[in-house]
Amino acid sequence: MGPARLRAAAADALERGALRSPLTDALSRGWAALARPIRPVELPDGTAVFGVSGPTLGGSYKTPTAIALAAALAARGAPVAVVSHGYRARARAPRVVLPTDSVSDVGDDALAAARVLSPLGVPVLCGGSRERALFAGASLAPNLVVDGLLQAAPRRLAASLLVVSAEAPWGADQCPPAGDLRASRSRLVAASDVTVHVEDGAPDGCTGTDAAARDVRARLSLDLRDSASGRPLSLEELRGKPIGLVAAVARPGRIRTTLGRIGVRIAEERLFPDHATPRERTVRARRPAVAAWLATEKCATKLGTTFEGAPVLVLAGRVVLPDALVDGVHERCRVF
Repeated sequence: MGPARLRAAAADALERGALRSPLTDALSRGWAALARPIRPVELPDGTAVFGVSGPTLGGSYKTPTAIALAAALAARGAPVAVVSHGYRARARAPRVVLPTDSVSDVGDDALAAARVLSPLGVPVLCGGSRERALFAGASLAPNLVVDGLLQAAPRRLAASLLVVSAEAPWGADQCPPAGDLRASRSRLVAASDVTVHVEDGAPDGCTGTDAAARDVRARLSLDLRDSASGRPLSLEELRGKPIGLVAAVARPGRIRTTLGRIGVRIAEERLFPDHATPRERTVRARRPAVAAWLATEKCATKLGTTFEGAPVLVLAGRVVLPDALVDGVHERCRVF
């Protein structure tokens, strides 16, 4: 088992609580006692800052939700910018990310977000500290969506969305090493305003009765396109074909499970650490015979149009937020 598969297996074990023991439970309690989901961040005056974060160590759909929220606010006429974390980016000062940027300069999450949002007139920023990026973003728009920030202090965010996967919302409900929660569930919920449950096939609408509902459901839809031409494809076209999965994400198992539910068979997997650059095998004789490789939008930023001799297809997970939630956030937006 290679390093990436070991990491994926470890992430899965944390999510399932498979590592629980008296020792790990004691260490988990120590983590929970110390972990604070509220970050000391100075927020720019005259701005409405909206945070989107997840409770677990990856795999909660927070970035697709941040993209969806920014796009929905822009569609309602709110001037908005997105502050991305720019993980592994070389940029050391805040900058606007262009769809044509190098992924090594701006990071895969920021580049994937810019490719979706730039055509909508929504700038994406990364680089430098989060605080510096916030102030740079405030010069472009009075409303900022921050990917990865749950709550700020001393000034509280205009709204905070805690995004969970409906499949395993709280993982093992323990902090590491007994589970994969970033902080205790009670502190995560207290720091946020709304918990967004992202699930396949969820109906449009809110589980509560109004925009102020504490828990809402969002729908996850899958879009597929050819990386070479950009042509949209139907997932039906993949059924019955040997398909490969090339992934550098925290929870590759969730992609596999989602594809399995719609009848797509994964014949081969090439797994890499989260945010890593997928590398082709050098021995061609060992390359599997797959019709195509599937890659997420994030992973596709580091791939060409082919991988190990087969075409790359981009699988995009689109989060559809309920109108009541977006309307409630929109009411808190500011104008120039």
